[in-house]
Amino acid sequence: MHTMNVTKGFTAIVITALGTILLLLVILIFQLSQSRPIELIYQTTPQLTPQATATPSNVVIDIEGAVNYPGVYTLPFGARIEDGVKAAGGFSQDAAPEKLAMSRTALLRDEQRITIPKKTENQAQPATTDSSVKQPSPETTQPKDPGAKTNINTASRQELIDLSGVGEKIADKIIQRREQKGSFSTVDTLVEEKILSQSALDKIKEQITV
Repeated sequence: MHTMNVTKGFTAIVITALGTILLLLVILIFQLSQSRPIELIYQTTPQLTPQATATPSNVVIDIEGAVNYPGVYTLPFGARIEDGVKAAGGFSQDAAPEKLAMSRTALLRDEQRITIPKKTENQAQPATTDSSVKQPSPETTQPKDPGAKTNINTASRQELIDLSGVGEKIADKIIQRREQKGSFSTVDTLVEEKILSQSALDKIKEQITV
């Protein structure tokens, strides 16, 4: 009888221990199922991309004079005067491209106005808008008056070279300045921008105009 009681007591202890272990396992599994992995959040600094300078894609020019189709044309940025002439149908039969006041390879500027001279035109003579002044016909056009002043804004390279004391180098500087900055406002600009010395300007001041 005593032996049976011991056996029953041992069995009860074993069952209780197994129940406790099982309960602990259930609790452990439950806790593991409720746990979440730690998320690491990295904050990155956005890289700033420099903005490119906007470049105009087109230029609009007004081309007139001795071309087949004078008018306003839109050309791609970087086009040259030669491209403008082609857009206007090319030189007309009475064109005098050698009298052009700038190089045909010069870059076009937006809103630029280009006049292609004609063979019968004298660039040194300013055009008049007075209808009362009778203009000579091509057949009766007289040679250039030796006393007429040369317009440094419209004169060709050869006309500039023909001025007293102005050689090829100075003539090229005058044309280059016109292409880059536009027309001269006064003849004194030649000295101000160090294209001519004051003494050189004094020699030709009575021969030139703007």
